[in-house]
Amino acid sequence: MSFPTLRFAAFFLLLALGWHLLPGKLKKVWLLLGCLTFYALAGGAWIVLLAGETLLVWLLALAAEKQLWGKAAALDGAGPVPDPGRAAAVQICPLFPE
Repeated sequence: MSFPTLRFAAFFLLLALGWHLLPGKLKKVWLLLGCLTFYALAGGAWIVLLAGETLLVWLLALAAEKQLWGKAAALDGAGPVPDPGRAAAVQICPLFPE
C-alpha cells in the first residue's frame, strides 16, 4: 500500500475515525494495530521484525519504569516522590537540574 492511493486514504480515514471514537489508552493500541496493519499490507516481510521490536521496546520500558519507581520508593519519608519521567530525563541529560 502506498500513500497516494485511494486504498491508503480509506485506510487512514478508518484509522482516524477509530482513534476519535475510542477512549483513552485504547487509542494507543488502535494506532499500534493500525501501524502493524499498514506494514503488513505494504509487504508482510517486515511485520515479524516490527512486532518483535515493538514487544522488546515495551518490555524494556516496563523494566525501566519498575527500576525508577523502586528508586522513588526508597525515598519514602524523604519528601514528595519524584516523577519517574523527570528522573529519567535528569539521569540522561544533566542539563535539567532538580
